[in-house]
This record gives sequence, C-alpha cells and structure tokens, in this order.
Amino acid sequence: MSIQSSWKSLGSHAIPSPEQIEVALNSQVTGDVSTYQGVTQLPFSIPRLAFILEDIETRKKWVSRLAEEILVAKNEEDFSFVTYEHYDMQWPVSDREYVLEGKWTILEDTPTTAVSLLVHSIERDEYPLRKDRVRGDLKRLYYLFERISTNETKVTVEIQVDPEGDLPNFFVNMIQKNWPINTLTALYNESKKGEQEHDLLKKALNK
Repeated sequence: MSIQSSWKSLGSHAIPSPEQIEVALNSQVTGDVSTYQGVTQLPFSIPRLAFILEDIETRKKWVSRLAEEILVAKNEEDFSFVTYEHYDMQWPVSDREYVLEGKWTILEDTPTTAVSLLVHSIERDEYPLRKDRVRGDLKRLYYLFERISTNETKVTVEIQVDPEGDLPNFFVNMIQKNWPINTLTALYNESKKGEQEHDLLKKALNK
C-alpha cells in the first residue's frame, strides 16, 4: 500500500493535453535513495491503463530506454508476473538490467473500485549477473488506480529505485525526481493510441 506519512510537496506539473491534466509531485526521504510520488487523474479506464503498464510490446513504445523485456513467468490466478528488463543507457553510464516481480491486487473495503500494482526486484537463477550490465535494485514501484467514472481514473505512482553502480546518490535522486511526471505523461500519451484493455483484470472487476 501507499506510504502515507512525511511526504514533501514538490509542487505540480501539467501534462500537455486538451484536458489540462495536473500532476501533484511529492517526495519522501527513505534512506540514501528517496521515494518519489505523482498523483493525477487520467481520462481512461483502469483496464486500459493496466494493459499499457503490463503489455510488453506496448511498453517498448513508451518506457524510456527500455531495450529489451522478457516475460519470465506469469500466474493468471493471482495476477502476478516476473520479467527481465534491459535498459540501454547513454554513455558513459553503463546499461542497467532488472529482474522484477509484479502483482496486481484488487483492493477491498475501498470507497470506489481500486486496483494496485506492486513491482520490486528479485533474483532468478536463469538470470545471473552479467559483466556488461549493472544489476539495478527496484526497491518499490507502486501504482494505485482508483475509479472515478467509467473512463476517469485517479492514478498514484510511487518509486524508489537504486540503479547501483558508481552513480552518486544525489545524482540518482535528481534523476528520479522527474520520473513520476515523465512516466505519467508517457502513460497518458500511449493510452490515447488505442482501446485494448487488460482482459483478466476487466473480467475480475466485472464479477
């Protein structure tokens, strides 16, 4: 669930759009690498946004510097999955890779329909460390989707990631501070391009 305390406001930022979408930005000190949050409303359904977040071929179109993503495992019964991701970084920064586990949860006892996605780094024997890439540590990536109407969703995203390697913490925090607005902007722009939805979540929400 979302971290609830000690958020520091970083102001707001507009997503270029006819809807004049505003994103509230916040940060929280969580060790050497801070957690960053973005909160907004997007004119799309929960299943549409979930499809954009999980579908690998779609992600390659909008996730910055994502060069390769492999679906390692998927469990449709509990809405979980494991992926391997390779990011092509700009010289002199070394390429990064992550082995990630994600899980969708349909939240109960909420005022409206709500779904969360929690993603974090794990280890898998079939993906050992490589000499040509740095293994990053995604400590926590959290999305919360709250239904406002059929095609209107409140979106909260939080991230704490340590890309590891020789990057100083102040530089990591400086880069990650912009991650929520960049991600929400890209999520909005990609969601406009079609209507395909996350079928499993849509069926579960319609039960």
